[in-house]
Amino acid sequence: MELLGIVTTTVGGITTIIGSVLVLKSKTLTATVEEQKNLITTLQAGKAEQNDQINKLTDDHTKHTGEIAELRGQVSVLKDVPLQNIASELSTIRTVGEETLNIIKKKKVEEA
Repeated sequence: MELLGIVTTTVGGITTIIGSVLVLKSKTLTATVEEQKNLITTLQAGKAEQNDQINKLTDDHTKHTGEIAELRGQVSVLKDVPLQNIASELSTIRTVGEETLNIIKKKKVEEA
């Protein structure tokens, strides 16, 4: 009889230990699942934010590409301006300025 009591107690103790381990594993598994759900939610929110940033950057890129094309057109126009004509026009302006000064000087001499 004593042997039966020892076996019963041992089996009861082992069953209690196994039950406790299973409960702990179950709680750990539940906590892990909840943590994974939170991580998935966080990642999805981050992905949505990244998509918004990608769309903004794409729009900016398109805008900047157009602006670059416009600036290239302006540079082409400026390259086409003949520099010799500019030098010739500046020379003409200088000559006219000198002639104007000479006329003013002559009038002052005549008045004096």
